[in-house]
Amino acid sequence: MENKPKYSPSRVLDLYLFNSSWGPKEGEEEKKIVYFWPEDCPLDSKLKKVGLVEGVTIFSSKFSASPAEALHTLKQRTVFLEVEPGFFLCIAVSVPSTRKQDKDGETIEFHPEDVSDPVLVSLVRRSHQMFRLFQGGIVAALTRCGEKKPLLVGLVLHFYSRYLATLRIEDADITAVWGGIKYLALEALDFLRVQSLINRMKEEYKSIRRCLFLHSGQLVWSGVEPSETKLLVQYLSTTILPLLSTLSRQPCGSFLVGEEGSLPLVYIADETFHLAVFHAINTTLCILLESAPPKSFFSSFIETIGRDLGNLSADLTHVYTSKTRGPAGAQESISFLYFNSANLALKSTVDEGQEKSIKVGADFVDDLRRFGGGDGQVMAKLWTEEWVVVEVAGARTIVLILQDKNLNLMEVAEAVAKLEKTSFDSICML
Repeated sequence: MENKPKYSPSRVLDLYLFNSSWGPKEGEEEKKIVYFWPEDCPLDSKLKKVGLVEGVTIFSSKFSASPAEALHTLKQRTVFLEVEPGFFLCIAVSVPSTRKQDKDGETIEFHPEDVSDPVLVSLVRRSHQMFRLFQGGIVAALTRCGEKKPLLVGLVLHFYSRYLATLRIEDADITAVWGGIKYLALEALDFLRVQSLINRMKEEYKSIRRCLFLHSGQLVWSGVEPSETKLLVQYLSTTILPLLSTLSRQPCGSFLVGEEGSLPLVYIADETFHLAVFHAINTTLCILLESAPPKSFFSSFIETIGRDLGNLSADLTHVYTSKTRGPAGAQESISFLYFNSANLALKSTVDEGQEKSIKVGADFVDDLRRFGGGDGQVMAKLWTEEWVVVEVAGARTIVLILQDKNLNLMEVAEAVAKLEKTSFDSICML
């Protein structure tokens, strides 16, 4: 009797940062390693992996002006990126596999098609962007450390040992490449209330320079450029907001970051800010201050802003709940991903278990971008009998998954047109 195959998803095997110029001489190779996880990996193994990436990059540079980014083997995939001059950040992940036990013993089948190089490259690039947000970059951090390399190594270790806990390789898909932001669209009057509260807050507390306003994890307003906004939203959604279930809720809200201990620094453009995070009901404020505030700031903020924010959050919760029910007439058999690269807006109704369909859609998006002049539409019926429809128009991309197995091509076109009318009527896809 055969057992059901056991699927093992991709997982992080190694994460390391090195600079070849730090250990150019024989016997000093260890010095080139700035960071390596897992820490208990034998030194010989660390040096072999670093040396392999060095060899691949040097060899590939002889044949192409574009740098190599990935190394494929049967059981693992290694992606590397020169994040700053001389500094290479590398990640190695396992290739997903299926173990099957039968009368002849155990067999293992690997699924390299389930690992995407662009997705991994995006995750590596994003991890460095997060380091740059909180440390200003490797070179800048080294300068602040007085060119003392051991101090930089400590900073890198402190950051990545914590960042690794938020890295979800098994869940990464095309949305990791996009780096989109989920927005909560409010009616004009509700948005005016949000803007009014933000203006009053900045007027009463002059040290507040910028802020982000999120409700139920979705962005309502940001005073920061989109490239930095997406990083701050990621920080909140992966590091701060998951802690809410372990904290007691206060009627007027409370500070999740800042009230106890020193405020972390963030580096945006050429400016440095102190970061505080305040939460009330279902609303989160990410506050950037030009200087560290006095202790009295926190209690005063709760008394003057906290109560009004709590009332506003309660009202917005009703709006948010209404919107998540979906538009009238929306078809439950259709899931979609929508992305606008102009403002990084991302919408998704994709359910768990549709990862392979999304990957097929991502391949179609890539094909349209590379070979179709950037715009176009693709419709395809998969081996699972599902339909995948991709539309790309300028900065906008929609990937739709139709789960009804009895549809023909004409019916698919009609279903897509109906969904677009209910969910994307205000969006031009020409």
